[in-house]
Amino acid sequence: MLTPEEMLKATDVINFMRSRMETAQGRMEELSARVLKDPSSALSYSHDDFVHAARLAIMPGFLGAMTEERSKATLATLTDYAREKALRIVLYPPHSTSPTCNLMEQAHGTVWAELFEWLSGFRC
Repeated sequence: MLTPEEMLKATDVINFMRSRMETAQGRMEELSARVLKDPSSALSYSHDDFVHAARLAIMPGFLGAMTEERSKATLATLTDYAREKALRIVLYPPHSTSPTCNLMEQAHGTVWAELFEWLSGFRC
């Protein structure tokens, strides 16, 4: 069972993740509008949008796991899982013939590293 202090820290991590997901959703809506207006320009400067898209792909499931079972063991397991995913992408970087596929995989690595960082701070 979590102590009141640990519960507060877990709640902070959850709220931060929700905030990141809201920001990511807003950025994807902005990207859609930019693509409709000027596709070439919008896609030329969309590197950060890959990370926002990766957040929307990864965080909802991760957030669900955090909010369904708020036990120290679950948070430790999720922290280990995020570390493993982040390290795997760094140790075995994508080598697709598609540059955009490689960018998305790198963005996934960024999000997994963020999750590990946030959860590691929780465990301190």
